[in-house]
Parts: sequence; structure tokens; C-alpha cells
Amino acid sequence: MTADDLVKAQGNRRKSKPKPPPEPRADLLRRLLADIEEHDHHAHRPALYERLFGEEKLRVRTDPDGVTEFRLAGIVAESTSGTAGALMVWTRAARRELLALPEAPAA
Repeated sequence: MTADDLVKAQGNRRKSKPKPPPEPRADLLRRLLADIEEHDHHAHRPALYERLFGEEKLRVRTDPDGVTEFRLAGIVAESTSGTAGALMVWTRAARRELLALPEAPAA
């Protein structure tokens, strides 16, 4: 195969759809906080966690000392009270960050 054949073959490849622009940080945090607050009940948490794992790339890790680390949207929260405690710490950190953002309205 010649170099010209390679160029032609590359030109014939199906173009992938461009990724949508990232969601503004304030909008992302508001959306996540609203979703968590609406579903933060022991009966709804399994579905909430499943959705956050699948759609929002939530990562949860528990170390041998019993500290649970909760990573979501670039915010890391730790708690010794399991995932529910780490979720509560995460929501507080997200609210603080949201209030500190310049585009966030004053509370």
C-alpha cells in the first residue's frame, strides 16, 4: 500500500460525532446537587448511586481504616460514616464551591 492509498483510506473513514461542549461548572454542580437532594433517602440511594456511577462517573473507595472516599465532578469527600456520610460531605463541599464560583448568585 502506498502513502497515497493510506491518505485516501484515512479520508474515507467515518467521522465520529464531535463531543458536546462541557457543561458549565456551576450548572453541573447545581444539577448534581438537585438530583442528590431529591433522591437522598435510604430507599432511593441504591438507584441514585447506580445513576451516579453510570452517568456521572462516581468513584467510591473504602480503605482498610474504614475511610470512604467519594469522588464526583472533581470533588473528593472522605468520611468514616460510609457512603452516606461521604455523600453528605460531598454535597457540603459542592455547595461551598458553587457559592465561590463567580457566576453563582449570592445566597
